[in-house]
Amino acid sequence: MQFLVELDIALPAMEPAEREHLFTAERARGEALRAAGSIERIWRVADRPANVGIWRAQDADVLDGLLRSLPFYPHMTARVTPLEPHLLDAGGDD
Repeated sequence: MQFLVELDIALPAMEPAEREHLFTAERARGEALRAAGSIERIWRVADRPANVGIWRAQDADVLDGLLRSLPFYPHMTARVTPLEPHLLDAGGDD
């Protein structure tokens, strides 16, 4: 199942080394999720610390676990919308 996932990030003030560690861990986890096929597409939002992506998971509970595995999770607000194929997307992969 595919989901539209919108993530807004609000990191608290922290020491530079802690921030760098958090960003490194987030990138590594994101790369692993991308390689596993859980993140199909992802875009940065131009005017704020946020991203929008198409994620794939068996169901909403599995997706919730994937999102909770992100190091940024405690500092993010997520909006999740389940997606279904559209009639105009006859060539879609789902």
